[in-house]
Amino acid sequence: MKKDDKISWVERWKNDLGTDDSVVLFNLQGINANNIAKARKEFKNEGIRFSVVRNLLFKRVISNTPMEKAGELLKGPNAIGIYEDPVKLAKVSCAVKKNYKFIINGGYANGNIMSAEDVIATSKILSREALLGMVLSTMNAPVRGFVSTLSAVLRSLVYTIEAIKDKKENN
Repeated sequence: MKKDDKISWVERWKNDLGTDDSVVLFNLQGINANNIAKARKEFKNEGIRFSVVRNLLFKRVISNTPMEKAGELLKGPNAIGIYEDPVKLAKVSCAVKKNYKFIINGGYANGNIMSAEDVIATSKILSREALLGMVLSTMNAPVRGFVSTLSAVLRSLVYTIEAIKDKKENN
C-alpha cells in the first residue's frame, strides 16, 4: 500500500467510524482466505461493516478517540466488525466465531472496552426488536384481558337470551 493510499484509508475510516458505533476485533491467525471471504459475506448480509485491517493504520484511526484503548487488543493479523447495535454485532460475531473458527480479541461499545468474554455475554442478550416485542406484549395484555372479559359477558347474555327464546318456542 502506498503512503497516499494509507493516508486516504485512515481518513476514510476516521470519517466512517461514528462515535456511537460498536466494534468487535478479530484475530485472523491461522484463518484461511476462503473463510475470511465467507465471513465477510455473512457480515455484509447483516449490514455489518467488516474489514481486514493493518494494526498501525487502525491505531491511527482510533487515536484521540474514546476507542483508543481498543488498540491494545490488536495483536497479529486482525479484522474488525463495525455496527451501531452492539447486541446484533456481538450475535453475528459469535456466529462467525463458531462457523469459521475466528478468535474474538475484544471490542468496544457504549464507551467501554470489552473483553472477548464481554462480547460473548453481549451476544446472549435479546435483540432490541425482541425486547420491544416483550414490552408491547406486556402493555397489550391488560387491554386484551379487558376485551376478553367484555366479550365473555356479552356472549353469556346472548346465550341466555337464546336459551329463553328456545324455551318459549318449545312451550
